[in-house]
Amino acid sequence: VVTFTISGRIANGANGLPGVTVTLSGSQSAQTSTDANGNYSFASLAQGGSFTVTPALAGFTFVPPSQTFNNLQANQTADFAANAVAVTFIISGRVTNASAVGVPGALITLSGSQAATTNTDANGDYSFASLAQGGNFTVTPSFAGFTFTPPSRTFNNLQANQTGADFTTNAVTHTLSGRVADSGGQGILGINLTLSGTQSAVTTTDAAGNYSFTGLANGGNFTLTPSETNFRFVPVSRQVNNLQADVGGVDFTGRLVNHTITGRIVDAQGNGIPDVLVTLSGALSAVTRTDQQGNFVFNDVPTSGSFNITPEKVGFTFEPRRQNVTGINSDVQFEALGVVQPSPTPTPDPSDDFSGTQIDFERWIIGILTNPPPAFDPLVSVFQSGGLLHIQPRADANGPSYSGLVSIRTIDLNASPAVSVEVVQAAQGEATQTIFGLGTNDDNWFRFVVEDASTTAPQSASSATATAGTKQARGASSSSSAAPSATPTPAPQNLLFQISIGGTKFSTGPLAFDPALHRFWRFRHDAPARLILFETSPDAQNWTERFRANIDRGQTALIAELSAGTSRASRNPSEALFDNFLLSPSPRLQFTTRGASASEGGGTISINVLRTGSAESPVSVDFATGGGTATPGTDYAATSGTLTFGVNERLKTISVPLFNDALEEPDETIDIALSNPVGGGLGSVVTATLTILDDDRARNSIDESEFFVRQHYRDFLGRDPDAAGLAFWVNNIESCGADAQCRDIRRVDTSAAFFLSIEFQETGYFVHR
Repeated sequence: VVTFTISGRIANGANGLPGVTVTLSGSQSAQTSTDANGNYSFASLAQGGSFTVTPALAGFTFVPPSQTFNNLQANQTADFAANAVAVTFIISGRVTNASAVGVPGALITLSGSQAATTNTDANGDYSFASLAQGGNFTVTPSFAGFTFTPPSRTFNNLQANQTGADFTTNAVTHTLSGRVADSGGQGILGINLTLSGTQSAVTTTDAAGNYSFTGLANGGNFTLTPSETNFRFVPVSRQVNNLQADVGGVDFTGRLVNHTITGRIVDAQGNGIPDVLVTLSGALSAVTRTDQQGNFVFNDVPTSGSFNITPEKVGFTFEPRRQNVTGINSDVQFEALGVVQPSPTPTPDPSDDFSGTQIDFERWIIGILTNPPPAFDPLVSVFQSGGLLHIQPRADANGPSYSGLVSIRTIDLNASPAVSVEVVQAAQGEATQTIFGLGTNDDNWFRFVVEDASTTAPQSASSATATAGTKQARGASSSSSAAPSATPTPAPQNLLFQISIGGTKFSTGPLAFDPALHRFWRFRHDAPARLILFETSPDAQNWTERFRANIDRGQTALIAELSAGTSRASRNPSEALFDNFLLSPSPRLQFTTRGASASEGGGTISINVLRTGSAESPVSVDFATGGGTATPGTDYAATSGTLTFGVNERLKTISVPLFNDALEEPDETIDIALSNPVGGGLGSVVTATLTILDDDRARNSIDESEFFVRQHYRDFLGRDPDAAGLAFWVNNIESCGADAQCRDIRRVDTSAAFFLSIEFQETGYFVHR
């Protein structure tokens, strides 16, 4: 077999071009590449065959494009001249913000094998064209006030168009930070820092007094202002303008400041009215009474707090009725005029179903009672909506942070012995607390508390302390500023029953909190026994006693508190919801009638005492006889004592012993009165008159048998009876004994016998003709 070879060289100018793909087609097919010198060859090609040789290499054209050999009869040479062709590509992309919205006007810089710049269009798009094949390129975006993700993109040995070279803008942000400390350099926990200006935010200082605001816009103007009940700060605020970098050392010095609220309550003549109850409600809640000169004082009133001052005394009205003090920054003087008003207009019932769209400030003021003033946080949200009281604790608030409602008038448990509330939802999250309390100040109270089970510490019978109820709260460094907890999920909670007497606190429990079983909470006062009972109910009908405690002093003037908050930083705590704050109707004790009577021979005379209003708790009342026309010891036994009504008892009887003296005398009276009610009040009928009916009156002489017979002798016969005759006729009547009907018949028979007697007929007739 005769074969031949086709070979050649491909050169770019004088230099052989390696790597060119050379394709043989026609009678036979094959492919090869030029060597380092640009040479190639196809051997063993059949004689007489027809063949075409075609070179190819990206970036080059060839002259001629191909060569053809028909009827091959000898070896052939096929050389080609290679001419480089400029091959270019495009790099393009888009710049968007975090919301995937295009960012126009961003500067895009190309560097590397070629250099160029462009700006994104209205949609954030850009492109670079005519980029040399095989080049190495870097694309970098820039825009004042922003960083980019990624910062740049690099493309090496460019061999194709590149799309999707995208970037996302990130605003350049900075941090403002500082510290709040006292004059001795000790950091203060829980101080509120408010950021205003280009951006707004609120944070609190940690245990070391440090705070920071992050994510602040480049070039922004900002004002930082510290605030906290009980504190003043130097400087009052600080400004940072045109923020271009992180700024630290924005520090403040805090000073604990208290004020005094004093006052005097006088009558129209300017004389002081003693024993007026004065209630201070708000960031600090307390009660006091005026002295003999009508003066009163509240000490240690925290600066910056807001308050309501309300005077009260039975039988008086006051002008003004109350005084509001907002953001107190100096001592306050309160003067009021008291006017005797035997039947004053009733004050609003403290009970509240929270049905309005606004808080009823005739009943409440925003504040706290059972935690110390530094724990009050005005940034805790308190509002009414949907027929409920909402209290939303703050997230991430370092130190104790509480708010809620406190009553502006006191509640007298001796008049309304049961006070309850419906807890629709307890606040959830680590360190949250939901509180229902009654008390006279932050050292004297009793309260229900629901808190996260992980928060409840073991309680000691002698020294248990409410989680956030210490004077250290928010006003001093504390280890309670642990890192915020994670987003809360429904977790076990505990129900605690707590008491503070003179600042000595006691807590019992915990009881695993069941939101359905423990939906209603009630304080019930057993005044005669001096007991406070903590009770829960699923329906406000069936109550279960959970705890009881002896109270040494009468609970006569108490402020009510519905509050919630956190004892330390907690992330995303849920809100507390309250409904149906209810006081039981005041029990009233009175006589059922203004008078009663009984015969002195009956042995006793009785009168009933009725309880109206609430019968939910025991009450007692004293009674005593005295006065009237009857003589104690002769006509009756002087009687006094105490009636005690048990739960649901409404009627009691007082019995006074009587003496039957067998003397003829007129009816006599005994005065009896009720006094000193305990656990309730007196009704309208508190005195009564008891009448002793005399049963010793003289009998009619004609009713006497001997007189009756003797009178017949005298009337019919005109003489006194002889002894035998008198005895006969008396015996005729008396033989009937106590049989009244028989005696009446014998008396008639006796009269008839005298009328028909011969002696009467002979001597007694008088005939008138």
